[in-house]
Amino acid sequence: MAFTNRQRAFIEHYLTSWNAAEAARLAGYSEKTARFIGCENLTKPNIRAEIDRRLQAMTMGSNEVLSRLSQQASASMEDFIDLSWGVPRIALGKAAAAGKLHLLKKISYDKEGRLSGIELHDSQSALVQLGRYHKLFTDRVVVDWRKEAEEAGIDVGELYQQLVNAIAASLTTSHRGDAGGGDS
Repeated sequence: MAFTNRQRAFIEHYLTSWNAAEAARLAGYSEKTARFIGCENLTKPNIRAEIDRRLQAMTMGSNEVLSRLSQQASASMEDFIDLSWGVPRIALGKAAAAGKLHLLKKISYDKEGRLSGIELHDSQSALVQLGRYHKLFTDRVVVDWRKEAEEAGIDVGELYQQLVNAIAASLTTSHRGDAGGGDS
Protein backbone atom coordinates (compact mmCIF):
# COMPACT_ATOMS: atom_id res chain seq x y z
CA MET A 1 0.00 0.00 0.00
CA ALA A 2 1.23 3.47 -0.80
CA PHE A 3 1.35 5.81 2.16
CA THR A 4 2.77 9.28 2.56
CA ASN A 5 5.68 9.62 4.98
CA ARG A 6 3.35 11.23 7.53
CA GLN A 7 0.83 8.42 7.18
CA ARG A 8 3.56 5.82 7.70
CA ALA A 9 4.78 7.73 10.75
CA PHE A 10 1.20 8.05 12.03
CA ILE A 11 0.72 4.27 11.80
CA GLU A 12 3.99 3.59 13.65
CA HIS A 13 3.21 6.08 16.41
CA TYR A 14 -0.40 4.95 16.74
CA LEU A 15 0.73 1.34 17.26
CA THR A 16 2.84 2.45 20.23
CA SER A 17 0.72 5.23 21.78
CA TRP A 18 -2.84 4.08 20.92
CA ASN A 19 -3.76 7.78 20.81
CA ALA A 20 -4.67 9.15 17.37
CA ALA A 21 -4.04 12.82 18.23
CA GLU A 22 -0.65 12.04 19.79
CA ALA A 23 0.29 9.83 16.83
CA ALA A 24 -0.65 12.65 14.44
CA ARG A 25 1.46 15.18 16.40
CA LEU A 26 4.44 12.81 16.46
CA ALA A 27 3.99 12.17 12.73
CA GLY A 28 4.43 15.88 12.03
CA TYR A 29 0.87 17.15 11.66
CA SER A 30 0.20 20.55 13.21
CA GLU A 31 -0.79 20.84 16.84
CA LYS A 32 -4.06 22.55 15.85
CA THR A 33 -5.20 19.84 13.44
CA ALA A 34 -3.63 16.76 15.09
CA ARG A 35 -6.83 15.64 16.79
CA PHE A 36 -8.91 15.96 13.62
CA ILE A 37 -6.24 14.40 11.37
CA GLY A 38 -5.71 11.54 13.82
CA CYS A 39 -9.43 10.66 13.82
CA GLU A 40 -9.61 11.10 10.06
CA ASN A 41 -6.60 8.82 9.51
CA LEU A 42 -8.25 6.07 11.55
CA THR A 43 -11.28 6.18 9.23
CA LYS A 44 -9.25 5.93 6.01
CA PRO A 45 -9.63 2.34 4.74
CA ASN A 46 -6.00 1.89 3.69
CA ILE A 47 -4.61 3.20 7.00
CA ARG A 48 -7.15 1.20 9.05
CA ALA A 49 -6.32 -1.93 7.04
CA GLU A 50 -2.58 -1.48 7.65
CA ILE A 51 -3.12 -0.93 11.38
CA ASP A 52 -5.34 -4.04 11.53
CA ARG A 53 -2.78 -6.06 9.55
CA ARG A 54 0.02 -4.98 11.89
CA LEU A 55 -2.08 -5.71 14.98
CA GLN A 56 -2.87 -9.17 13.64
CA ALA A 57 0.84 -9.82 13.18
CA MET A 58 1.54 -8.61 16.75
CA THR A 59 -1.30 -10.58 18.35
CA MET A 60 -0.76 -14.03 19.77
CA GLY A 61 -3.31 -16.46 18.36
CA SER A 62 -5.04 -19.16 20.38
CA ASN A 63 -2.81 -21.91 18.97
CA GLU A 64 0.31 -20.02 20.03
CA VAL A 65 -1.13 -19.49 23.52
CA LEU A 66 -1.82 -23.22 23.83
CA SER A 67 1.63 -24.05 22.47
CA ARG A 68 3.37 -21.76 24.96
CA LEU A 69 1.31 -23.09 27.87
CA SER A 70 2.22 -26.63 26.77
CA GLN A 71 5.90 -25.69 26.68
CA GLN A 72 5.68 -24.17 30.17
CA ALA A 73 3.84 -27.23 31.48
CA SER A 74 6.51 -29.60 30.14
CA ALA A 75 9.56 -27.42 30.86
CA SER A 76 12.38 -29.03 32.77
CA MET A 77 15.39 -27.70 34.65
CA GLU A 78 17.31 -30.32 32.69
CA ASP A 79 17.27 -27.91 29.73
CA PHE A 80 19.09 -25.28 31.85
CA ILE A 81 21.61 -27.41 33.74
CA ASP A 82 25.01 -28.69 32.58
CA LEU A 83 26.22 -31.77 34.46
CA SER A 84 29.46 -32.27 32.52
CA TRP A 85 31.49 -30.43 35.23
CA GLY A 86 30.66 -33.06 37.82
CA VAL A 87 28.60 -30.50 39.70
CA PRO A 88 25.38 -28.99 38.33
CA ARG A 89 25.89 -25.60 36.66
CA ILE A 90 23.37 -23.25 35.13
CA ALA A 91 23.83 -23.37 31.37
CA LEU A 92 21.91 -20.60 29.66
CA GLY A 93 23.87 -21.26 26.47
CA LYS A 94 22.51 -24.79 26.37
CA ALA A 95 18.96 -23.48 26.86
CA ALA A 96 19.47 -20.78 24.22
CA ALA A 97 20.73 -23.35 21.69
CA ALA A 98 17.61 -25.43 22.38
CA GLY A 99 15.34 -22.37 22.03
CA LYS A 100 14.15 -22.61 25.63
CA LEU A 101 15.04 -19.20 27.12
CA HIS A 102 11.42 -18.04 26.87
CA LEU A 103 10.61 -20.59 29.57
CA LEU A 104 12.56 -18.58 32.16
CA LYS A 105 10.54 -16.58 34.62
CA LYS A 106 13.40 -15.16 36.67
CA ILE A 107 17.19 -15.00 36.68
CA SER A 108 19.04 -14.21 39.92
CA TYR A 109 22.55 -12.85 40.43
CA ASP A 110 24.73 -12.74 43.53
CA LYS A 111 26.39 -9.59 44.92
CA GLU A 112 29.37 -10.03 42.59
CA GLY A 113 27.07 -10.11 39.56
CA ARG A 114 27.44 -13.84 38.93
CA LEU A 115 24.47 -15.90 37.83
CA SER A 116 23.20 -17.62 40.96
CA GLY A 117 19.80 -19.04 40.12
CA ILE A 118 16.95 -19.37 37.69
CA GLU A 119 13.23 -19.92 38.01
CA LEU A 120 10.92 -21.41 35.40
CA HIS A 121 7.27 -20.56 34.97
CA ASP A 122 4.93 -22.62 37.17
CA SER A 123 4.18 -25.83 35.27
CA GLN A 124 1.25 -26.65 37.57
CA SER A 125 -0.44 -23.36 36.68
CA ALA A 126 0.10 -24.00 32.97
CA LEU A 127 -1.40 -27.48 33.34
CA VAL A 128 -4.48 -26.06 35.08
CA GLN A 129 -4.97 -23.52 32.28
CA LEU A 130 -4.64 -26.23 29.65
CA GLY A 131 -7.02 -28.48 31.60
CA ARG A 132 -9.60 -25.71 31.68
CA TYR A 133 -9.24 -25.12 27.95
CA HIS A 134 -9.74 -28.83 27.26
CA LYS A 135 -12.69 -28.92 29.72
CA LEU A 136 -11.06 -31.59 31.86
CA PHE A 137 -12.49 -30.09 35.05
CA THR A 138 -16.16 -29.54 35.81
CA ASP A 139 -17.34 -27.01 38.34
CA ARG A 140 -21.03 -27.57 37.73
CA VAL A 141 -23.54 -29.88 39.39
CA VAL A 142 -26.13 -31.57 37.24
CA VAL A 143 -29.46 -32.12 38.95
CA ASP A 144 -31.92 -34.58 37.46
CA TRP A 145 -35.14 -32.79 38.44
CA ARG A 146 -37.31 -35.67 37.24
CA LYS A 147 -35.54 -38.14 39.51
CA GLU A 148 -35.65 -35.67 42.42
CA ALA A 149 -39.40 -35.13 41.89
CA GLU A 150 -40.12 -38.86 41.73
CA GLU A 151 -38.11 -39.49 44.91
CA ALA A 152 -40.15 -36.78 46.62
CA GLY A 153 -43.37 -38.53 45.55
CA ILE A 154 -44.33 -35.87 43.01
CA ASP A 155 -45.95 -36.99 39.75
CA VAL A 156 -43.63 -35.65 37.02
CA GLY A 157 -46.39 -35.49 34.40
CA GLU A 158 -48.65 -33.54 36.73
CA LEU A 159 -45.79 -31.17 37.69
CA TYR A 160 -45.01 -30.58 34.01
CA GLN A 161 -48.67 -29.83 33.23
CA GLN A 162 -48.85 -27.38 36.16
CA LEU A 163 -45.79 -25.55 34.83
CA VAL A 164 -47.25 -25.34 31.32
CA ASN A 165 -50.56 -24.03 32.70
CA ALA A 166 -48.78 -21.44 34.87
CA ILE A 167 -46.71 -20.19 31.92
CA ALA A 168 -49.79 -20.03 29.68
CA ALA A 169 -51.73 -18.12 32.35
CA SER A 170 -48.83 -15.72 32.80
CA LEU A 171 -48.64 -15.06 29.07
CA THR A 172 -52.40 -14.57 28.79
CA THR A 173 -52.41 -12.11 31.71
CA SER A 174 -49.51 -10.09 30.34
CA HIS A 175 -51.14 -9.87 26.88
CA ARG A 176 -54.44 -8.65 28.37
CA GLY A 177 -52.60 -5.89 30.20
CA ASP A 178 -50.90 -4.80 26.97
CA ALA A 179 -54.15 -4.83 24.99
CA GLY A 180 -56.05 -2.72 27.53
CA GLY A 181 -54.48 0.49 26.35
CA GLY A 182 -53.65 1.50 29.95
CA ASP A 183 -52.37 4.89 31.03
CA SER A 184 -49.21 6.08 29.35
